Amino acid sequence: MSKQPRSRSATSRDRQAAERREQLLAAAKSLFAEKGYHATSTRMISQKIGMADGLLYHYFPDGKMEMLQTIIRDGHEQRVSRIDESWFLVQDDPNVPLKQCLLDFLLTIYRILLSDKELLRIQFREQELLDGVVLNYLTESVSQRRTQMAKLLERRAALGQIREIDYEAAAVQIMSINMLIVFKTVSGIDLTDGDTESFRERLIDNLLDGWKRADSAPD
Repeated sequence: MSKQPRSRSATSRDRQAAERREQLLAAAKSLFAEKGYHATSTRMISQKIGMADGLLYHYFPDGKMEMLQTIIRDGHEQRVSRIDESWFLVQDDPNVPLKQCLLDFLLTIYRILLSDKELLRIQFREQELLDGVVLNYLTESVSQRRTQMAKLLERRAALGQIREIDYEAAAVQIMSINMLIVFKTVSGIDLTDGDTESFRERLIDNLLDGWKRADSAPD
């Protein structure tokens, strides 16, 4: 009978520790996004949630560098999960016009990326601090999305909707459209003429014009 209360107590402590850890990550994320990694001290992170100095290292032995890597990795995992769910909705429906498919997907990805502007700012600003494991994970996940897009284009070519092209290069072109728009958000430099939806559609139209089959061109 005496073991059960200890088990419940241990479970409660574990839950409290997990909650405290998440509070620390949220505080660090907010400060990293606002002030930058180097301008943020562990004391500032602890004070933001009312924690005693030094206790942070109980949860993150490697301090704020461990917190930075965790924020980027966990945030990107959540982002990829949402992107994969969206991809499943569009990738296997050849009845949807290719232009609409690409526009819908790019808009969905854009909204997912902008749903966490703090993560975007940190990732762009602190990319040189990412360790090899996290950087390789980010690179591999983007590469997988590129391959998925390339296969979609290849399927559409097999259906006669576009001509044969370099599908991998074309996938990079499509993905770069959103990166230009996201760059505006994190840098303030606007290359879209102020209208992101029109800009996105114009670039897709330009790509599709170049991918037309020769026998689909007007006389």
